[in-house]
Amino acid sequence: MKQAIRALHRMLDLGTYAQDNTVSFTCRLAVSSEHQSPEPIHVPVPIMYRFYHLGRAYDLNQLKQLQPTGNSLVSFIPAQLLVQELEQVAILVNDPVIRHYSTLLVQFLNQNRNETGSVIHVTAP
Repeated sequence: MKQAIRALHRMLDLGTYAQDNTVSFTCRLAVSSEHQSPEPIHVPVPIMYRFYHLGRAYDLNQLKQLQPTGNSLVSFIPAQLLVQELEQVAILVNDPVIRHYSTLLVQFLNQNRNETGSVIHVTAP
């Protein structure tokens, strides 16, 4: 598969990533939960690489765990820490694409903040 090289000026445009494969974030709640699971969030793979490398650059432990090529599970406490890290990255980096997906992920993770039995499934293509 041939990968297209993106022009630098288009890397900060959301539309640039419309055709990319995505990493899915889904939430599994405890069986006895009365709440609905939030709709899955899909983040383009190149953006997941940005999050991953930003996590490494700023030593953000939860972001470093979200490798774009593998599947992972995020339990309740790490999910709360991930919210803090996503909020920090959105402030640290002047990147509208990162800010957009950070906001989506924070909203997704906060929807079941009181569900201590929830687990986030991160599924890469």
